[in-house]
Amino acid sequence: MDIKKENKKLIIKKDRCLISISNDITLTQRKVYNALLFNTKKQLLNNTNKRIFEIELTELEKIADIKNTNRVYLKKEIKELMTKTIEFDIIDNDDLNNIDYDVSTFISRVKIQKGVIQYEFSSLILQMIYKPNIFTLLELNQINTLTSKFSLALYEFLKDRKTFIPKISITDCKKMLIGDVELYTEFRNFRLRVLDVATKEITDKTDLIVSYELIKNKNTYTHIKFNAIPKEPEVITIKLENEIIEKIKEFLVKKDKSFDFDSRFEGVEFIKDNDNLIIKTLPELEYKKQWLIDNNFDKKIKNIIFQQCNITFKDVVLK
Repeated sequence: MDIKKENKKLIIKKDRCLISISNDITLTQRKVYNALLFNTKKQLLNNTNKRIFEIELTELEKIADIKNTNRVYLKKEIKELMTKTIEFDIIDNDDLNNIDYDVSTFISRVKIQKGVIQYEFSSLILQMIYKPNIFTLLELNQINTLTSKFSLALYEFLKDRKTFIPKISITDCKKMLIGDVELYTEFRNFRLRVLDVATKEITDKTDLIVSYELIKNKNTYTHIKFNAIPKEPEVITIKLENEIIEKIKEFLVKKDKSFDFDSRFEGVEFIKDNDNLIIKTLPELEYKKQWLIDNNFDKKIKNIIFQQCNITFKDVVLK
């Protein structure tokens, strides 16, 4: 499997029980684990009977976006995963029908030799990887930008519970974000160094705007209610928009010197929506949208910006 640098989306289908876990692992270990889940699912799709999986260290570094080039450090992080146990689904939720899972180690076996990792999972975790029960889709490219283990754990939880985010106890929240509930015993430190750090980084770097409310029982904080709102599509910067417009104008006028570009494209907006470029016309200018469709401008513009602007969009959509 060759993961190229061209912002290729890497998606994992992650079982809820592997998201709401006690976070007794490092940021690197969680990213590595996600990469191993991605790699394992790919290999299982090719061979459902496969039980020993392998991946090159260089490939693992790419998928997990590991910046630390110290291989001794990476090997140590991977080996430690084998010694740590997962406490599954620590957040109480009725929609799981009180299903109980056994405790398991993250990895049941690991061997690193000549730059290649061989590893195995318990049968329980393999089942979660191949046929997850309740799951969410996570984009590795996005979560790998997070630099705090608190942020990564919280982001996965919020994406998983996007339709309904339950209030959770302070104890469960600490387990889910930190692992060790005895850390940050002073609530002010927990709020400043964990909750505020995680919510700010997620809001700054991902597709969610996150906040939280603290719930008291008498004079003591007992629960937290997180709120997550999807961000609106990102509007292309003026510089980028102008570059696109100028290149399109140059191309079209060159083809037809009588082409009135300014009149034709007045009221047309260029909006970046994830990997797509949306060309949107104002509601009162529906005739312009039809004109763009009739003249195949989605394909023309995609070709222009790719060849002349050095900008790559997955698709160009007329709306």
